[in-house]
Amino acid sequence: MIGRREARRECRRTRAVPGVLVACMCAMSSSLASAQSAEPRFSVSAGVRWTGGSKIGERDADETTASGGAYRLFASDTRLGGTTGFEASLGARLARLIHAEVLVSYGQVDLLSHISSDVEGIPDADASESIGQLSVEGSAIFDLAAWQLPRRTMPYLAAGGGYLRHLHEGRMLVENGTVYHAGGGILIPLTSRAAGSARTALRFDAKAVIRKGGAIPDDTSHISPSVAASLVWKF
Repeated sequence: MIGRREARRECRRTRAVPGVLVACMCAMSSSLASAQSAEPRFSVSAGVRWTGGSKIGERDADETTASGGAYRLFASDTRLGGTTGFEASLGARLARLIHAEVLVSYGQVDLLSHISSDVEGIPDADASESIGQLSVEGSAIFDLAAWQLPRRTMPYLAAGGGYLRHLHEGRMLVENGTVYHAGGGILIPLTSRAAGSARTALRFDAKAVIRKGGAIPDDTSHISPSVAASLVWKF
């Protein structure tokens, strides 16, 4: 009799184990869901971006002769100078590791030309024009959670592109173009929370910026380095 009673008790204990496991798993999934829902979904940022210059190249100013040939009046070597400007963004979390952003930046950039070989013997000269540069871009951001750094710093990759506008001095002439970017950066939380759930954070990035059109006088894409620092608010 004693043996049967002990066997029945052991059997009841064994049957209770799956129920306990199910209860624990439900509690864990509930806590994970509540933690994920507590993560901020939207973000805004403001900061400063520096974009380097790029060499556009040499071009000749030619005059068409009566026979249909070309007669060079002078030669020019043009480059787009670097610029430091303001940048702001509005972002939304699409998935746990994927975000989308709209970036708006504005700054002043110099269009520099060196004039030489003038047919009338005029000495070589340098000409420059300050141009307002406005860009509106869409960007996809991928958090590299597996490579999370100390102090809960989150590395990420980013890529996107959009609209480029150059406003000449006096705003009498506007030229449109396209701009693309690809690169990455880090997000450093300013609180003890993880980078994905912190309400405020510092962001630093480095990108390759590709500009085409606008005030650039050729149809070639020109690549420039770009770095930025910004403060991010999440809500």
